Amino acid sequence: MRKLWICAALVCVILLQAFSVSAAPAAKSVGAYATVSPDGSCQMTLTVNVYLDGGAEGLNFPLPAKATNITVNGSRAHSRLEDGLRQVDVSRIVGKAAGDFTLTFTYSLPNLIVTNDADQLELHLPVLAGFAYPVQGLELSVTLPGEITAKPAFSSGYHQANIEKDIYCTTAGATITAVAQTELKDHETLTMTLLVSEEMFPQKRITPPDFQTVNTLTAVFFAAALLYWVIFLRNLPGWPARRPTPPEGYTAGEMGSILHLQGADLVTMIFSWASLGYVRIHLKPSGHVTLYRRMEMGNERGGFEQRCFHMLFGKRDSLEVTPNRYAEIC
Repeated sequence: MRKLWICAALVCVILLQAFSVSAAPAAKSVGAYATVSPDGSCQMTLTVNVYLDGGAEGLNFPLPAKATNITVNGSRAHSRLEDGLRQVDVSRIVGKAAGDFTLTFTYSLPNLIVTNDADQLELHLPVLAGFAYPVQGLELSVTLPGEITAKPAFSSGYHQANIEKDIYCTTAGATITAVAQTELKDHETLTMTLLVSEEMFPQKRITPPDFQTVNTLTAVFFAAALLYWVIFLRNLPGWPARRPTPPEGYTAGEMGSILHLQGADLVTMIFSWASLGYVRIHLKPSGHVTLYRRMEMGNERGGFEQRCFHMLFGKRDSLEVTPNRYAEIC
């Protein structure tokens, strides 16, 4: 009989060990640490200690849909938006092994301050977004940019507002600390709500204009600027024009020397004098050309031009362009 009792005890011990080894997956503890900025955004850190039985292939950890800059254990996370949640893939970290794993999530949450029906500012902070496994222990710490004067409220997916009786919460200065005194079920969600002051989040009272108003104002200002340009600032495009005089510092007769390394051209020089009013060119019916001096050439022209002008006219007021005299000066 004694041997029978010993065998039964051994069987119980073996069964108990088998049950302990085949424990169900669960999050043994979740630590949530939130720092809220004066602009209403929040930097969140979740430390999750989870036990897996080796069948966690394709395991995801859900975060709020508007979570950004997500990292897992210091590395950039792979996530996708599904069913209104941001599903973060953790199967690459845990693999197919069984045992305890620690996952640290960091992410940002924007625009957590809303206005309630009583025109008061409220902070809505999502803590849990529905993890697939139950959470055996939860600790929450929230730091705000000012002293907290109201009592935070909690609501969950399973218990609604009744979850508050299972959460022990204390407030000290600008920090809220909360501890869950019961195990949270699988796929549980948890949100903290807190009335905050306008002094703590003053910019949330500034309502920016909607995009339609901004676009309308932009179009009006653009049209006014275009009209001002058309009336006062518009210039007609420049049209190319031939210059009647040579470039500054050179005479028309010297352009042949400059461009083609040849001698000065007296004919071109006389044409330029005529355009400037120094001489008048007269063509007789017989075909002879007479040059008339209209005014003296002074130091307003270059020395080379003055010498050519005085060599051509001397003391005379007119000159017949005959082959001998003209050819000699050329």
